[in-house]
Amino acid sequence: MADTLTTFFNPAIGIDRNGPYQLFMKDIGNLMSNLTLGFKILWPFFTPRPLDELFLCSSTVFALIWFLFWSILQAPIILFVFVVLVIVVLIIGLLTWIHSFLFWHILHGPALQVFPSTITPAASNLNQHERWVYINGIATGRTIIRQNLQLLHNLFGRPLLGINNRTYGFLGDIVECVLQRSFGFRTSETRVAYPILEGFLNDANVSRVVLIAHSQGGIIASHILRDLYTRVSIANLRKLQVYTFGNAALHFDNPPDPTVAWGHVLQHIEHYCNERDMVCSWGALSSSRQPDIRFQGKIFISQGATGHLFNQHYLFPMFGVGNFLVQPTYLGGQERA
Repeated sequence: MADTLTTFFNPAIGIDRNGPYQLFMKDIGNLMSNLTLGFKILWPFFTPRPLDELFLCSSTVFALIWFLFWSILQAPIILFVFVVLVIVVLIIGLLTWIHSFLFWHILHGPALQVFPSTITPAASNLNQHERWVYINGIATGRTIIRQNLQLLHNLFGRPLLGINNRTYGFLGDIVECVLQRSFGFRTSETRVAYPILEGFLNDANVSRVVLIAHSQGGIIASHILRDLYTRVSIANLRKLQVYTFGNAALHFDNPPDPTVAWGHVLQHIEHYCNERDMVCSWGALSSSRQPDIRFQGKIFISQGATGHLFNQHYLFPMFGVGNFLVQPTYLGGQERA
């Protein structure tokens, strides 16, 4: 028996150094180190060419005077706001860390989880050309994500790598979803998951990569896909299959495949929704009906069904056995997603 995480998945794990706070402080430091060059932005000033920006004619002189006057006048205000912004960002970052550590750290668990935790050589050889990745949704701690992974393994018989989308309470998770949907905010889980999926897709020994996402995980998946489309070849992207449940994403892209006359880059994108799931109604079901939002993939809906929990309200009713099995209705979407 071998460790599943290191011997089978062996994900591209790196330290997350590209969070918004880190980037903000790096950017401020970089800006300050280059301030001395600011005095040379307009130098050399004088020019004999009429089409140059600083050629002194009547209209140019007026524009320059107006620009310089208001730039100098507002400088103290801008500097004050800038300093306050830096202080506010630092305070918010500190309070966020304290809040997470004191109240939610006990539920978080490791950034990556696998099921099963160990794998036999026979199982490893059987699944050596496939990689299955799961991203959990809101209000999910380390215990529940393990239950999700276990049920997925029981249903589909594959080893699974779980990206732990950490919870900050129901309200905190909803606020984070709004930031992700409206401002394109990439969480640490997005930045952790992207290189892992990119590595799997670029691995010549892997022929199939399955990404399963639930709830807020659908938002993370949509951001990852947008990044993958710019970095991974079309041939390797064709390995990827995406399945979402209770998807909270605002958009879900699948660009046209330029190598064929008809079709899209990803062959399989499917979204499973409960009709009366609030999160899904806010996300996939709402977005897919708006013509100005690109939300691609086949949509399957359980008519009249409620609930948002992954195992209890989606996997067991849709893919389980016994009296709870339901058949989702094909609502629409790309025939070849």
